Amino acid sequence: MLATLKRRLARIVFAERTFAAVCRLAGPVRAGALCARFVEPHAGPDGPACLCIDRDVFAKDIAQLRARTRRGWPSIRQQMVFLCQNAWLPRWYFHQTRFQARLPDLDPRAVAAAERFSISFLRRVRARHGIGAILTANVDYAPDEFLRRAAQREGIPFLVLLKEHANTGYGHGVFATGPARLVVTNFKVE
Repeated sequence: MLATLKRRLARIVFAERTFAAVCRLAGPVRAGALCARFVEPHAGPDGPACLCIDRDVFAKDIAQLRARTRRGWPSIRQQMVFLCQNAWLPRWYFHQTRFQARLPDLDPRAVAAAERFSISFLRRVRARHGIGAILTANVDYAPDEFLRRAAQREGIPFLVLLKEHANTGYGHGVFATGPARLVVTNFKVE
């Protein structure tokens, strides 16, 4: 009975609309701090930790990094970042491979709120988990964009394992030059 109640309550609390409303009420800075509490901790004795933005099949890679290296690999589910960003960003923004072209269409107030959320989130995660870099699976994920921008502002390297969209003419123009520059790497654990 208690387990069923917990599942039902979790479905309500973590529903897109409910969670977005909570984040809007809390404001971007408090929502960033709240989101940081959902980071799965992982510590290692070597160097600064690397925050992983976890998504479906990337979880297997994170598990291997944790098993085969001595670095800390804390992680946040990309879905959690998405749930928080829904408070300010419209649904149409979250379209894989097309979000970069839609960035200029976003309301500047929504962009400012998403940026404040992301900076707050990264500062809390850096303080709590000692991160020195961020690792994501692909440059095509819309929820990662404002974390990438915040990382750039905070001087935190943002690493991408796969860069499918960056290989297009559009992606190359956006990511290879100027302030949107990414550090792209083919990461291998030996």
